Amino acid sequence: MKNTPFVYFLILLLSSCAVTRKIENDSVEIRFLDEFVLPADSQLDNTVIGGLSGIDYKEGKYFLVSDQASNPRIYTADIQIKNKKIDQVTFNQLITIKKTGDFSKDYLDLEAIRFDPLREEFIVTSEGKIDAGKDPGIYTLSILGETRSSFSIPEYFNAAGTQKPRDNGVFEGLSESFDNQGYWVATE
Repeated sequence: MKNTPFVYFLILLLSSCAVTRKIENDSVEIRFLDEFVLPADSQLDNTVIGGLSGIDYKEGKYFLVSDQASNPRIYTADIQIKNKKIDQVTFNQLITIKKTGDFSKDYLDLEAIRFDPLREEFIVTSEGKIDAGKDPGIYTLSILGETRSSFSIPEYFNAAGTQKPRDNGVFEGLSESFDNQGYWVATE
């Protein structure tokens, strides 16, 4: 039989693909806790609190980012939870993002934020403004709001690229890797 060696090879190949150990998944559950609506006239340092689009929690503090491109900023806040409800939200600090040097022309439509306590810096994502030719980006900022650096992104995310993304549909989510050695970025 001519196909006998092929059949043996196919059986060997398919049997080598088997999982030899049980893969365990921890049970993960997400529950909606509550919502908290700020009064429309809420201010901190003479700036209306609004456009909140991203939040992070580290070392007992909440960090929130505003997606108002004309005035990109970060807030620190305390959020008190009682009986599984948000009881009180207190905004403590306003950090205005300073776009200087190479970053002065970047369009910061901020969507997500992470705080890295080891490097004492923020990592933020921006959707840019594709229709206006402004690229999206991923940036590191000092704790004072100074732009430190940006990550290189694939060409197909560039506003002038041949495969440019749709406007307001780029970098939306940002999460730390499980080993704290990098970040995962999600598009909208």
